[in-house]
Amino acid sequence: MLFINFKEIFEGKVAIVEVEGPLDSQTSPNFEDYLNQFLAKKIFFILFDFKKLTYLSSEGIGSILYVQQKISEKNGYVIIFNHSSEINSLFKVIGFNQIFRLSKNKSEALQIMDRQIELRYKKEKNNSEFIKSNFLDFKPFIIKCLNCDSYLRIKSKGDFLCPTCEASFTVKPNQMVLF
Repeated sequence: MLFINFKEIFEGKVAIVEVEGPLDSQTSPNFEDYLNQFLAKKIFFILFDFKKLTYLSSEGIGSILYVQQKISEKNGYVIIFNHSSEINSLFKVIGFNQIFRLSKNKSEALQIMDRQIELRYKKEKNNSEFIKSNFLDFKPFIIKCLNCDSYLRIKSKGDFLCPTCEASFTVKPNQMVLF
């Protein structure tokens, strides 16, 4: 049985999806259906946490590839993190490390995703509403996490997680930070 837990961050633009159990011929159709719901909600940036993934079949790989293709069509981005060394080796052997962005941990994945979002929205000047509401009218600043004392660069308003300790906080349009 496959369990999927998720959390939306960055004002619902990014989903962190934790996959628990096997991703095989029995669970792949449900996995794809579940992820199509993200696409319907216009969530095109997904971080997959494979820490609790117990098995990955060829059909499971096909499902991940399907999701990657759909998200790429929308100029989104997928990162897989907390994957086993077996999955890492498998993806390298079949060349999927060129298709999927693999990351060691959640902190690194969040940093990569933050940069990818920034790059994509700077390229797409036609998406001025998102840029204006999240980047242009917002002056970046640095805060210190109340839980772990890490310094974080804040570039937009919204809901966030500290990449070090995963403390959640909200940045208001007036740059007030609420932990």
